[in-house]
Amino acid sequence: MLNFRRQTLLILALSAVALAAQAQQSPSAAKDPDLGGLGGYTVPGGVGGAPEYNFCVMYAKRTWHLTNMIDEGELTVEQAKQASRKIMGENAAREEIADFTAFEDKTYASGNAMAGARFYRCAEKLQLNPQPSHRAKAETCFSKMRLLEYAARQRNAGKNRDQVQASIKQRIPTLPADFLSATLNLAYGGARLSEGNTIIEDVFNDCFSRNESGAK
Repeated sequence: MLNFRRQTLLILALSAVALAAQAQQSPSAAKDPDLGGLGGYTVPGGVGGAPEYNFCVMYAKRTWHLTNMIDEGELTVEQAKQASRKIMGENAAREEIADFTAFEDKTYASGNAMAGARFYRCAEKLQLNPQPSHRAKAETCFSKMRLLEYAARQRNAGKNRDQVQASIKQRIPTLPADFLSATLNLAYGGARLSEGNTIIEDVFNDCFSRNESGAK
């Protein structure tokens, strides 16, 4: 049987589309009440490291995918909450639903802000010793990846590069051509998100490390 940490990582790794689809299924057997959340995560030695950092990126990214879909009209807040109830353990779902409620009532200014807050919350809980500036840095990195996430998600849904390029041009006609091309190169390089592509995590990590070091 998978241990708690591995089970939770699988939950956090679910794509937004897969998570939304799961919301339509019947409730599963009893789950660990903290499954998918922070409550059951024990930090080895009481000091967070690379596994805890990666966990926090996934913890923030998963709901960020969903708030992006909500912003685009592909998902409603209630559907996102229902997905949490079906997939997560009871305690983890309660925490996540509270975040979606805060997103809906504009307590969080954006999905990027919510992701930054979740990253910081997780970093505190998992003993990563985050600094106050890390919440804003994470939010900035998520905001910079919105277009990449959109393109990668559309590819994951079966759209080809030309279709996604046309859609983005229609939405953002003033977007520089070289930036769009570079974004699509990242989105269409390697496997699809559902096949294990980690491009979102990789770009976040690069952005966060550069922000942290003060590099431009």
